[in-house]
Amino acid sequence: MRARSGRLLLVETSSTTAYARARHLYETGGYRREAVVRNFYARGDDLVIYVKDLLVDGEGKEGVGVYQEALAERFADSLVAAS
Repeated sequence: MRARSGRLLLVETSSTTAYARARHLYETGGYRREAVVRNFYARGDDLVIYVKDLLVDGEGKEGVGVYQEALAERFADSLVAAS
């Protein structure tokens, strides 16, 4: 990915208990929870978006900002900041 000028890896998953192991894998594998779109798949089943910066130096911050802007446009009505 880096060789092809990739800056971010994005992963989307469900918030249900069936996907708890996947979320744990991402959270312990260097990904951070970037956003949650409530009730995306179904009522009570949120879309959880994880991001992993590929750039080691300070440039990664720029890529995250671009992604956040794209998310805000795509999910303007239902986007909730992850904490």
